[in-house]
Amino acid sequence: MKFLSALIKKNSKYQSAESDFQYTLYGIFALIGFIGFYFFNPQIIAPGQYENIYIRAIAASLAFLLLVRNYWPKVLLKYIKFYWYIILTFNLPFFFSFMLLQNHWSPEWQMNELMALTILAILTGLTSTLLLAPIGIALSCLCYYLSFGELIPPENIVGLIVSYITILIFCSIYSYQKNKFYVKKLEFYKHVQKLNSELEEKIKERTHELSDALAVKTEFLNNISHEIRTPILGVGTIANELLTRWKSFNEEKRYFYLEQIAKNSNRLTSMLGSVLDLAKSTEGQMILDITNVDLNKIISAMIDESNTLYLQGKNIKFAFTPVKLPRLQADSERISQVVRNLFVNAIKFSHSDSVINIKAELTDENKIKFSISDSGVGIPDDELDSIFLPFTQSSRTKTKAGGTGLGLAISSQIIEAHLGKIWAKNNKEGATFCFEIPIKRNKEAATTAIAKEKERQYSILIIDDEETCLISLELLLSSSNYRITRAEGGVAGLEALKSSQHFDLILLDMMMPDIYGLDFLKYMMKDEQHRHIPVIIQSGIADQDEIDKAIRLGARGYIRKPYQKNILLEIVTRILAGS
Repeated sequence: MKFLSALIKKNSKYQSAESDFQYTLYGIFALIGFIGFYFFNPQIIAPGQYENIYIRAIAASLAFLLLVRNYWPKVLLKYIKFYWYIILTFNLPFFFSFMLLQNHWSPEWQMNELMALTILAILTGLTSTLLLAPIGIALSCLCYYLSFGELIPPENIVGLIVSYITILIFCSIYSYQKNKFYVKKLEFYKHVQKLNSELEEKIKERTHELSDALAVKTEFLNNISHEIRTPILGVGTIANELLTRWKSFNEEKRYFYLEQIAKNSNRLTSMLGSVLDLAKSTEGQMILDITNVDLNKIISAMIDESNTLYLQGKNIKFAFTPVKLPRLQADSERISQVVRNLFVNAIKFSHSDSVINIKAELTDENKIKFSISDSGVGIPDDELDSIFLPFTQSSRTKTKAGGTGLGLAISSQIIEAHLGKIWAKNNKEGATFCFEIPIKRNKEAATTAIAKEKERQYSILIIDDEETCLISLELLLSSSNYRITRAEGGVAGLEALKSSQHFDLILLDMMMPDIYGLDFLKYMMKDEQHRHIPVIIQSGIADQDEIDKAIRLGARGYIRKPYQKNILLEIVTRILAGS
């Protein structure tokens, strides 16, 4: 019994997928075959001639019970496989061997017996046939002897053995092919399961990545909301109160409040510039204005700027000893932006009464290396690379100091645009940020030296449809002894050109409702009297194609809104010097 149970379990792994279908199909054919014989055989003419009706009835009953297996008690269903082998043994090797012996080895029943053993082999396989066929044949021999009291002739026993061996040969070939098929099938199922498992793992990883991205997005939006709302509050509320209560404040109060407005405005401008910078660098549109840059001068200026604007009551000292360095071929404003970001971070995460160490040196690879070390909370080792990704902050600082997570990402893009590298490392206390830049670029870039402002006063025409932009440009340029003329819109700009006034430079907006900036430029370039006047496009558009069109039409430069005073003055001075 244990052996048979083991046999059932062994074969079930190959047949479990088809078993239910096999049971139903075999049950139908067995029921029809064993009962229908008496209806389709024309030689049967009287009930007395029914051949072995009791054995046939048992075989048909067994098949019927197999067909109605779904109505069995649940306790019996677990023995369905055992019942299946009983039916096959009785209906195939036993019945057909008994009929073969009873019909004295007739050719018809020899064929029937071979067919029965073949069906047994197909349904069960080699191992089961080796066991079930001898059991069925032996029981048929015993039943024949008990029924007729005759011993089986030796030649019939030999015939049974030959039939058995013949079917074993067939069964061996068939079983080998069948097992190969099932082995391949199992291998295919395992491969599919492996692919499903890998796919599920990838889905889990992607879901985790999406969850992390969503968390980063949410954190960024919260931070950016804070970074926008706070300075807007500072500018709007203070400016409105200052305007309303101007006369009630003394000069000191007025200066203090105006200083707060300027600081918040600069903060908002810096944040917006960072977002735009990141968008441009991501699209590969970062434009560098290459000049000869003195890094020592930038560092010294940044120390002065930090002492004035960023310390916010902290008692922090800067340790920096300038050494003689060659000048860099770089974008001065962009490098200043990187140094400013690193200074602000170092101050933000350093404790009061601490020292920030700054160093600039020439490396053996003919590069200039900058480093700044703070005494803050440091950076987890597994985050030293990821903090340079957009919207990413160190887990030790993101909940303590706010920020947008853009400064280091933009700094990385700027340094890479200069063919350099930037990295971070931990100290015993705090962290050190470093970058290296080649002194000379591999590819020569257009380098324009800024000429000194001439003695005479230049006249500049500003064309813009926004009053705020006109006021801003006038304030920024008036401190440099330029004579400013304002034109509110394109039509007013054309009228100013037609007047008798002479202009040395035109600052032209692109997005104007009356005359589009490119159309104004086309008209101006066709006018022999005014086409020689240098034009600088000043606009907030991010479409590089439109800017390129303006340059091709004759514009000399481009200034992006919101304006940064040092960039504005640098470009204006350079264009006027070359005019």
